[in-house]
Amino acid sequence: MLDANHLPKYRQKSRAFIADQLIKRMDEDSLGKAVSDELFERDYTVFDDLE
Repeated sequence: MLDANHLPKYRQKSRAFIADQLIKRMDEDSLGKAVSDELFERDYTVFDDLE
């Protein structure tokens, strides 16, 4: 989402800071869809090893 909105990686910043930057750059509908898409495409198999 950062790349798509031409934002830097913010490697040393908190999640709250990054979320605030995305909120400032994206309209509410686009942000909601982007978050939904990211969560849907997430690789949840990485959590299988934690059980």
